[in-house]
Amino acid sequence: MPQIVFRYFAAGKSPQMTRIAIAFHEETAPGLIDAGIPEAEDEIANIPALKIKPRVTADGGISAAALVGLTFFTAWLGNKVLDEIFGEKVSHTIKNLLEKARFNSSTESNEPIEYQSLVCGDLSEPIIAVRVIVHEDDTLAEIMHSMKLAHQHAFQWFSANGKKANIHCHTIKHGQCNIEPELFGNIEDLNKSRSTRLTRNWNPPVKA
Repeated sequence: MPQIVFRYFAAGKSPQMTRIAIAFHEETAPGLIDAGIPEAEDEIANIPALKIKPRVTADGGISAAALVGLTFFTAWLGNKVLDEIFGEKVSHTIKNLLEKARFNSSTESNEPIEYQSLVCGDLSEPIIAVRVIVHEDDTLAEIMHSMKLAHQHAFQWFSANGKKANIHCHTIKHGQCNIEPELFGNIEDLNKSRSTRLTRNWNPPVKA
């Protein structure tokens, strides 16, 4: 297996996902492959806590924001893998994915996009998940920088405290990241927490 391989995933309303999938396959996937990061084979991606379904799934509009993400599989966790994932070529490709997703996600240009970056190492180590809500006026270069810092912090926290669950998740909000990770048993639990959070954000405050 190459040192790093990837899988792409997306969720949202069906028309959104069709447009995002086309943009991904035309531009994003070739960029990753050109950077030396090929797509993961099914046997690599099929690990117990991260059963990856077909690349594009529709959630029937349950979620308030479209979700796009990349899962990176590697034999080791640490800063060296982050230097490769967030190197110039790959970083540019991920920014391109976010731009395409934001452009194609909805007719409402101010709808946010949720991006998830997952890094999977040895099964004895947790899956590191970093998620960020991307708004229309966010600077993608700053988002990429924040994501790398969040992954670095996640690795440091795991090194100091050990594996507490199958998935350790850190969320970036307004440039800030939670110090201690949210803990999840599997990817379904992670995505359920996303749907609950976004659904709650839909509800306007009740006037007295």
